[in-house]
Amino acid sequence: MKILYLLLIIVTFVNCTNQGDNQSNEMNEEKTNLDTIKSPVQTELDEIYSLLSYSIVYKYWQEDDRNGRGYNVGVVLVDVNKDVVDWDINFVNVMENSTQHGEMRVMSRHLNKEGLYSLKGYTTYPTLEPCAMCAGMMTMTSVERTVNGQADYYFSKALERLSIDTRECGGYPPYPRTVISEVTPSSIAKQLDDAYQDYIKSGNKAIITKFLSTDMAKDIYKSALDMFLNYQCKNQENIKKLEYAHQFYNSLPNSI
Repeated sequence: MKILYLLLIIVTFVNCTNQGDNQSNEMNEEKTNLDTIKSPVQTELDEIYSLLSYSIVYKYWQEDDRNGRGYNVGVVLVDVNKDVVDWDINFVNVMENSTQHGEMRVMSRHLNKEGLYSLKGYTTYPTLEPCAMCAGMMTMTSVERTVNGQADYYFSKALERLSIDTRECGGYPPYPRTVISEVTPSSIAKQLDDAYQDYIKSGNKAIITKFLSTDMAKDIYKSALDMFLNYQCKNQENIKKLEYAHQFYNSLPNSI
């Protein structure tokens, strides 16, 4: 009896492992296919909009991660026509409300303002990978893609977790809706990631919002603003988009 029980455990483990490997392969294939079909025009546009998002956060930079407006995290919202339609930034501290992430705020406001039921076909460009709360709202409102400006190691892969099928291991099917989650093509993402790793190696706690109030993070965001303001399009199709992105940035209020 003990031998049968042990065999059952081994078979279950092998099935779960194989299922995980298959899903990992499928996710890698999906990413490869996505990278293959994505045009240089879209890749460049993703970089432009990520730079815009970084620039907005820099404009309203908070030196203190706890005693200011909120954390140095923001987002740009782009509609089905690939036009910038709205933006927002983290307000958790001044409002004493942990739901006031930039993504939550911009999605709710835009839906209400435009009288929309969903954000189907929309893309978000957050400066930091969405948490479970924001990922859930993106999923429920049918956002198509999110292009993330920096990985969040502690609260990471919320959207990916919603798409995992664990039924073979006694779990659950993927959530009925999926949102494509990608890292921005901007070089700023790697600069931030490298600086964050150095921050941790220096003995600091791995709290990314604290890192995002440091001078090293601020300097990188300043570089993002410089890149955005001096950006030269390689693709003719994006020139008007870039011009409007600059107009959008210049129209922002000096303070919030």
